Formats: sequence, structure tokens, C-alpha cells
Amino acid sequence: MRSAEKLLNRARKHLKNNQNNDAEKLFKQVLNEFPKNRTAQDGLRKLQINVTHKIVTEAEPPGALVKQLFDLTANKKSDEGIAQAKKLLEDYPDSALLQNYFGVAYVKLERYEEAIDSYNKAMEIKPDFVEAYNNLGICYTNYYGQTDKAIALFNKAIEIRPNYSPSYTNRGVALSHNGDTQAALESYSKALEVDPDNTDTYKNLSKIKTFVPDDPLILKMLNLLSRTNLADISRMHLCYALGKAYEDINEVDASFKYYVEGNRLRNGQVKYNLDSDLSSLRVIKKTFVDGVPKINGLPAGFKETSKVPIFIVGMPRSGTSLVEQIVSSHSKVYGAGELMLFTRTVGDVGWTKPGLTVEQLQSIRNRYLNGVSRISEFDYITDKMPENFRWVGPILAAIPEAKIVHVRRDARACCWSVFKHYFPADGNSFANDLNDVVTRYKLYTQMTDFWKSIYPEQVFELDYESLTHNQEEETRNLINYLGLGWEDDCLNFHKNKRSVRTASSGQIRKKMYKNSSQDWLKYEKHLTPYFAALEGL
Repeated sequence: MRSAEKLLNRARKHLKNNQNNDAEKLFKQVLNEFPKNRTAQDGLRKLQINVTHKIVTEAEPPGALVKQLFDLTANKKSDEGIAQAKKLLEDYPDSALLQNYFGVAYVKLERYEEAIDSYNKAMEIKPDFVEAYNNLGICYTNYYGQTDKAIALFNKAIEIRPNYSPSYTNRGVALSHNGDTQAALESYSKALEVDPDNTDTYKNLSKIKTFVPDDPLILKMLNLLSRTNLADISRMHLCYALGKAYEDINEVDASFKYYVEGNRLRNGQVKYNLDSDLSSLRVIKKTFVDGVPKINGLPAGFKETSKVPIFIVGMPRSGTSLVEQIVSSHSKVYGAGELMLFTRTVGDVGWTKPGLTVEQLQSIRNRYLNGVSRISEFDYITDKMPENFRWVGPILAAIPEAKIVHVRRDARACCWSVFKHYFPADGNSFANDLNDVVTRYKLYTQMTDFWKSIYPEQVFELDYESLTHNQEEETRNLINYLGLGWEDDCLNFHKNKRSVRTASSGQIRKKMYKNSSQDWLKYEKHLTPYFAALEGL
């Protein structure tokens, strides 16, 4: 009976945690061995009563269980959270909270289509579920660039709950991506009117606002920051915002102090794994040093296409957004923004060691081309994910029709711009420490030099500083490389109305700015110890 008692104790724990299926299995296991065990019989009866009652009166699991799921995702265990949530869904099939959780977890795993499906299910179950409308709007804004659809969702959330500050803030983000700065400022102001302590609003507002000396918003942020019970994430938001505010009013020392503190707090959330980066780049390099199969005349199984993907690569903050805005101003080009598609495609084929087979190249080609075909019917489509610099070789091996535009910017200007910018995605974790930024820039330079040595004629090198000083000449060379006829709209890129979801969304709606690469010089005394390692780059 001792083994039965152990099973019954486990069953009771499962019951306590609302893990009904697991409890039921254990009760039945006991009854298989001891058919007259009253405790197991009572447990099954109680379980049946509880489940029936739950279906009738409780559509949602206990809040503590839902919180556990979100805690798992916050600790980068979304796969585990999803597995637990699916078990809960058996007991709570009409749970809007679980569907909303699925959406959040799928976003963390970059499974955006599944996230959208989950948010929609949550709203079907609970039509006044404000958080689901808000989360779906964020998804459309950040990962699909469908800002008009997102704004409609934020407006719906606000209609349901007029004092819901996050939707005012996120509407402001979407409006700024559309280039509607005034409407974005008004939305941020409304967010702060509803919730003056919403630090995420200050962070986003600072990106589009020009602060002036004695600006009352600076004092408000300082007062908030002085609170001893303020969460680290809120401190981080305020530090990035204050760094920008003090930069605007030319108080460089204060600005640098707050940028450093904001990055220190962000670094506590996501840490750069240099060893993992080095290992990945070694595998890629060795593959192409040893040689990869050539695709000649598209062997059987390789998707034929009229598509010409245009990959715009480089470091973050190197000018890739500007170049995409120029190229997408052409009537034959669709600007798709930063796509995770190629990185996910490479991951899907299981390429983890040196060497690429014809079958892997075929899979990469077909998966990527199918993906971009779903995004746009245009033949020319840009993919402005800077991180694709590591995949230049696989891109050209699998999709020889592709065009590669490498945008290179002054190393110091680029590294400083990376450091002072808040990146919401975890993929740019190197950005939060100046030594890591410099190390990553050097790795990036080594990799792009490697590709240039292998593909000297296929990669178009575009110098950001040359583009800003010789706009027409460099733009004509670029359009010629892409095989497109000249259109004057490419010089008037600032009139392009497409949504841009990067930090440069405001800059690229203005005429060419020539001196941004000098901005780091204001901070030279603080940066010299770090930037010495960039000598010669």
C-alpha cells in the first residue's frame, strides 16, 4: 500500500494545482492495482464534480497559474510555458487569458502568425479583452509594419477602456512609424494624462521630441527616477529618455551618464553571448572556405522565380533604413523592412555544422521565396535586416538572383549610435555595453571583408558618408546595380509614405542629413578609451 500512498499524494498535489488530467491518471493507476481503494474512488468523484462545476462556472484558470506561465516566458522558457498552457486548455477550453498568453509566448519565439491567431481567438472569446487588442496591435506594428490595422486595434482598446494608457502609447508608436509626428505626440500626451507614471511613454516620446532647457518633462522624469520603489525596467526607460533629453540640450556629461545607466539596466535583461556568436560565424566561414555546391541552371526541385530579393545589410544604425527608403521609392520595389525570414529559414534546415548540401540550399531557396511571395506581389522586394550580413554566402548560394547591398558607416559613429539606442528585441544584446559593441563591430567587419573576398562582383558596397555627401551619384550607382531604370523619386525618398518601424523612421522623412556621423564627437572624451580598439576601421 506504500506505493499506492505515494501515487495518491502525487494525485492530491496535481488536484491542488488544477492539473486534473494528471490527477485522474494517478487515481486510475491506483484503482487498477487496488480496485476498492476508497481514496482513489473519492478522488475521481471529486474530480468529476470539480470539472463539471468548472465548465459551468469558470471559463478561466486561477490567476496564479496564468502568472506562472508569464513568468516562464519572462525567463525565456516560452516553450515550457506553451506546453503547460496547452494542458490547462484541456480544462479551460474557452479561456481568453490562455489564448492571450499563447500570443505573448509565440511572439517571444518569433512565431508571429501563431501569435496573431491566438490573439484573435482571445478576442472572439472575450470581445472586450483590451489587452488582446493592444497586443495584436503591437504585433502588427512591430513585425508586419501594418500600422493602419494596428492603429484601428489600439483605437478599439481605447474605446473599450478610455483610461488604458498602453494603447495610447502604442498608438503613438504606430503613428510615428507612419511619419505622423504631431498625432504621435498627441497620443503620447494623452497616455501621460491618463497615467503620468508610464515610463514606457517617456522613452518613446523622447525619440520624436526635441527637448529644450528647463523642459518640464525632464523634471517629471527626474522626479519619477528618484522613487526608491521604482522597478528596474521603469528606471531603464527613464534613463534612455533622459539621455536623449540631455543630449538635446547639449548637457553631454549628464546625457552620457544616463545612456550608460540605461544600458547597464538593459544588459541585466539580455546579455551578449560572444562565444555563441563566434561559433556561429566560424561554421559559416568554414563552409565557404571549403566550398559549397553551385546552383547552375536551377536543378530539379529548385523553385523558379521572377523575384529579385534585395538584401540591405550592415550593422544596426549604419544607414540601412535610409537606403531601403531610397530603393523602395522606386515604383517597382516593395520595401518589406526588417524580416527575420532568412534567419528562420536557415534555422529550419538544421544547418549547425560546416557544409551545405544541395538539398539544404534547395530548402533555403524555396522557403525564403515562398515567404517573400506571401508578403508582396512585387518582383523586387527589400529585406532590410542588418543581421543578414552573416548570411551573404548562403543567400547567394541558394538565391543567385538576389542583390546584396552592404551599407558601411564610420565605425565610431555607428558604434555610438548603436549604444545610445534602445533595442526592444533581444537579438541586439551586444548593444548594451560599449566593449561589446566594439567587439561586435570588429566581428562584423571581418565577416563582411570575408564575403567581399569571395563575392567581389556580387556585393554592392555603399558608404553611408559618401551617400549623404554625393546623393545623386551614389543613388544612381545603386539603382544601376539593382538593374532598375532610373526614377527621380529615388532622390525624393523623404516623400515616401510607407510605414517604417525602425529608430530611423523620423530621419528618413527629411531631406538628406550630412553630418550625423559627427555626433559622437560631442562625447569623445567619454568614448576614446573604448574606441581605441576601432583604430584603422
